[in-house]
Amino acid sequence: MINFPIPDQEIVWYLPDQKEVIEFEEGLSNSTYLVVNEGRKYVVRDFHSKKNVSDSFRELWMMQLAAEIGIAPKIVHVDLKQGYVVIDYIEGHHPDVGDEDLKQAVRQLKKFHQQEQYEPFSSIYEGYRLIHLDDMTRLDKAITVVQQIETVIKKYGCTFCHLDFHTKNIIQGNDGSSWVIDWECAGLAHPYYDIAKLTHNFPFDDALDLLAEYLEKPPTESQKAQFFIIRAVVYMSIATNRYVRGETEVASSALDDFLEIISSETFQEQLHERDISLSS
Repeated sequence: MINFPIPDQEIVWYLPDQKEVIEFEEGLSNSTYLVVNEGRKYVVRDFHSKKNVSDSFRELWMMQLAAEIGIAPKIVHVDLKQGYVVIDYIEGHHPDVGDEDLKQAVRQLKKFHQQEQYEPFSSIYEGYRLIHLDDMTRLDKAITVVQQIETVIKKYGCTFCHLDFHTKNIIQGNDGSSWVIDWECAGLAHPYYDIAKLTHNFPFDDALDLLAEYLEKPPTESQKAQFFIIRAVVYMSIATNRYVRGETEVASSALDDFLEIISSETFQEQLHERDISLSS
């Protein structure tokens, strides 16, 4: 038996009494534990050891995706504020090299690879499922619009993006070189997302200057429309992420910004722009 790193009352809230906590002997890190309760087994993953909350958040929604398509254990309970996730324990064994079971595992893995993880939408939806506010009206409205935006934006392809591109993740070398750090959030997204994330608090004209630098030419009206829409999505990404982290004031402010943007005539015009194209 070991001293459980998560407050006991939090586990009691979720699990019945008479629990037993066992350290895994192999194959898992010291932040993962087996909880035996009335004959049923659970795995508890402690996220307190994570250096970055976004790292935990990203791992969580990947676990959820794998569970939803039937290739990973079901997530039973999540509390990112307390720092843990509880999943079902799978009875079984590790296959050996050359084992026929490996063929089945490979087929299962293919299911995961065929999923379209288009960011930041996937993370926004996963965050939304974890949020429980007394009044979800504003958030529900926002998610409906995010789904409309995704339908429009996904038509125009995606590329590998940093997804957390801001000044603290940029280092300007003493020799004049520029470096980008902290790639743990990287994934597939619209090519303009990183610029939108960097500039979401900039005046729009200043943000367009950096977009022009990225494009190496002035953006067309169609490119401006895409950029305007993507900048709006950044606020929803911030809102859902901060709600999950328990930073309600910051989250609510970002949600207000998103709702203000989508209520504007400019947004409606840009969203329904028929000539949006990355190549225009």
